[in-house]
Amino acid sequence: MAKYFLASIGILCLLPMIALAAYDAVQFPEDTNVYLIGLDLTLEIGSGSRVAAMTVNSDNIVFGLENGSDVIVNSYDKKALIADPAIATNVCLTNHSYISLQGTTSQSVTITVGNTCVGGGGGGGGAAPPPPTVTPPTVEQPTAAATEQINAVKTQMVSIIQQLITLITTLIAQLQAQLAAMQT
Repeated sequence: MAKYFLASIGILCLLPMIALAAYDAVQFPEDTNVYLIGLDLTLEIGSGSRVAAMTVNSDNIVFGLENGSDVIVNSYDKKALIADPAIATNVCLTNHSYISLQGTTSQSVTITVGNTCVGGGGGGGGAAPPPPTVTPPTVEQPTAAATEQINAVKTQMVSIIQQLITLITTLIAQLQAQLAAMQT
C-alpha cells in the first residue's frame, strides 16, 4: 500500500513539470543553418521563425507546432522540401526553394528532403515572389488581475508541495519503524 502511495506522490510531484509547450518556445531571431548529416545537406531556418519544439535528425527535421507557430525552411541547394502531414507545399524559386509552415493546431510535422526542384527561372517577365515575411508577435503585459491569479496559484502550489514533503517524511519514518521492528 505504501509503495502505491509513494508512486502516487511521485507522480503528483511531477505534474507541475508537465505542460504544453508554448507556440514560440524555440525562436530564430536570425537565419539559422541546420545540417542534416545523413544527407550532407544544410538547410536554413528563416529569421523570425518560432515553433513549440524542434528535433534535427540525420535526414529530416521534426517541428512541434502549436496555434501561432510559424517557420520557414530554405534550401539553397534547391531541394524539394516535403511536409508530413502535408500542411504546406514546397516553393521552388530561381536561387532556392522553401516551405512555410503555419501552426493552427497542436501537431508534429516532419520535413524531409526530396530531389532538386525545377522552377523559378525563365526568360524575364517578372520575378518570383519572395518568401513570406514572418512578423514577430506583440507581447502583452499581464493585467493586474492575471498577475494576482498567478501569484495565488504559486502560493497554492507551495502549500501543496509542503504538504507532500510532510507526507513523504511521515511515510519514511513509518517505513523505518517497520524495518526496525522486522529486524528485532
